[in-house]
Amino acid sequence: MQRIAPVLMIMCAAVGLTACSSTDTPEVVEYAGDYPSYSSVEDLCNEAEIVALVSPLGSDVREVDVAGPAGDTEVENPSLGVDDSAGGGKPTPVLIVQTITTVRVDAVFKGDIKPGSELEVGQPGGVLEDVIYEADFFDFGRSSQSVVFLDVWPNAVPASPLNPTQAAYSVSDGGALVSDGSITGLKELVATSTNSNICK
Repeated sequence: MQRIAPVLMIMCAAVGLTACSSTDTPEVVEYAGDYPSYSSVEDLCNEAEIVALVSPLGSDVREVDVAGPAGDTEVENPSLGVDDSAGGGKPTPVLIVQTITTVRVDAVFKGDIKPGSELEVGQPGGVLEDVIYEADFFDFGRSSQSVVFLDVWPNAVPASPLNPTQAAYSVSDGGALVSDGSITGLKELVATSTNSNICK
C-alpha cells in the first residue's frame, strides 16, 4: 500500500492584519497538520521506518515537493495514459516550506540505516523570503542528541517525524528521553534511557 504524507492545511494571516498583503509587517503562513497519534511505544516503533539516536549538524529552509510518485495504477494515478505533453502521468507539485535538519545517526534502534551516516529530516515551517511559516515542530536545537521515529519518503523528500508531538525526544545529559517544551509525548517514553533498545 502506498504511504501517504500527512495532510497540511494552509492558512495565511499577517500579524495585526485581517488578510495577507504586502506591508512592513512580516507575512505569516500557518500550517495545520492532520497527523496520526499513537498510544504506545510499540505502536510508534511498528509504524516508523527508522528509529534512531541522532545529533543535529545544521539546518536550512526550503520548499519541498511532497506530492510523491504518480503511481502505476489508475487508482493511484487517475491521469495515467494521458498525453505526457499535457503533463499527464505526473503528479501535481505540492510545495511545502520545510526546515530541513541534517543529522548524524549515532545509534539505530530500527531501520535500514547505519550509525555514522547522515540523514535529512524535514518538518513544515521556517522563515523563507521574509515569510514566516508557522507549524508544530520538534526543536533539534534543544539538546545535542535526540531520538526520532521517522517516516521515509520517495523522490528525495526528507524523512519526517511520524507526528510533531510524539515522535521526537531530546536526550538529557544522563541519556534519558525528554519531551520537547510543551509537548507531552508518550509518558512511557519519557525517562527511557537511550542505553536500551527502544524498539525491543
